[in-house]
Amino acid sequence: MPRVPAHHDVAETAIFERVMSEYTTELRKDQTAVPVSMRLPMADMIADYGSDVHQILGKEMDGATDFNQLEIDRGDLTRIIRATAEDPQAYKMIHASQSMVISEGLSHFPAESFREEDQKLRAWVQQSANVLGHLDGVRGDVISDLGQADKDANAYRKMLNYHVSVVC
Repeated sequence: MPRVPAHHDVAETAIFERVMSEYTTELRKDQTAVPVSMRLPMADMIADYGSDVHQILGKEMDGATDFNQLEIDRGDLTRIIRATAEDPQAYKMIHASQSMVISEGLSHFPAESFREEDQKLRAWVQQSANVLGHLDGVRGDVISDLGQADKDANAYRKMLNYHVSVVC
C-alpha cells in the first residue's frame, strides 16, 4: 500500500485524471465499460490516490483535493469504482487503501480526542463513514447485478431445457 497521503507530481496526477476522464465518458453509457484486464490496474491507481479518493467521496467539495489537486466529480469517481469493483480483488484493494487512510487519520488524534467531545475527530469519523458507505453501496450494487445475471442465466437454461424436452 502507498504512503498516506501519497503525493504525486503534476505529470502523474495529469495521467491519473486523463485515464479517469477517458473512462467516465463511456461509463455514463455502460456501467461495465472498464475492461476486465484493466480492473486491477485501475484499482491500483485509485488506491494510490487514497487520500484524494477519501476526500472526494467523504466531503462536499467545490474544487480540487488537498493532496494532489485532483478535480474529479464524485459521481464519476463512484462510477469508475463501481466498474472496477466487478473484480472482487480490485474492490478489496480500494477498500484496503481507504481503511489505511482512515486508520492513519485516526492515529493523528491525541488520546484526549477519544475521551472528550472533539469536533475535528467527529468530522473525520463522519467523512470516513461517508467513504465506507459509498464503497459498500458500490459493492452491493455489483453483487446485486451479478446475482440478477445468475438468475437470468438459470431462467434461460430452464426455459431452454423445457423447450428441448418438449421438442424431443
